Amino acid sequence: APLLTDFSFKDTTVGAAGATKGYFKVAAGDLDVAIAPAGQGIGNAVATLSGTLSLQRGESYTVIAAGDVNDLPATQLIVLTDQRSAAAEASVRLVHAAAAPEADPVDIYVTAAGGSIAGNEPTFADVVIGQDTGYTTLAAGTYDVIIAADGTQTAAVPNTSGLVLGAGSVTTAIAVGASVSNLDRVLLDDLR
Repeated sequence: APLLTDFSFKDTTVGAAGATKGYFKVAAGDLDVAIAPAGQGIGNAVATLSGTLSLQRGESYTVIAAGDVNDLPATQLIVLTDQRSAAAEASVRLVHAAAAPEADPVDIYVTAAGGSIAGNEPTFADVVIGQDTGYTTLAAGTYDVIIAADGTQTAAVPNTSGLVLGAGSVTTAIAVGASVSNLDRVLLDDLR
C-alpha cells in the first residue's frame, strides 16, 4: 500500500505550512522506496526516484524527490540525516534541489538581513543539485540568503530574504523549481 498519496510539488510531511503528517516511524535497516505518478501504482515507479535507504536506529531523515517531471531520467532522491536536537544558537542547512539549468551550480551567500554581499566570497560556492551545506550554526537573528547562479551575486531564488532563525531552532531550506520562472524555497522546521 502507498505510504503517501496525491503528494504534490513542495508538499512536505513535517515542519512546513500544509505538512500532512509527522516523521514516519519505520524499523531500522534497509527500506525500499519507490515514487510513482499518482494513481499509477508501484509498477510505474520512476527508476531514478527509487532505491534502498539504509536507516539507522534513532536517526531521522529527510528524503527529497528532486528534478523536473519533464525530464524524469535526470531526477534523483536526496537523502539527508536530520539534526533533531536544539543548540543554544540557530542551526540551518541549505539544500540544492532545483533542476533549473541556470541554477546548477549556484553560489550561496548568507548575511545579516539587509547586509551587502558586494565584493564578498560566497558562504558556499559551486553547490550543485543534490548537494547540501550540512548544518551551520548562526547566532539567532534575521538573515538574507542569496542563492545566485555560479559566479554572480544576483539572487535567483525568491523568498529567501528576512529568514528569522531563533535561538535553538533547526531549519532546513530547500531550493526547488525546474526553471527560473518557478524557483522557490521550502522551509522545514527539523524539530517538528
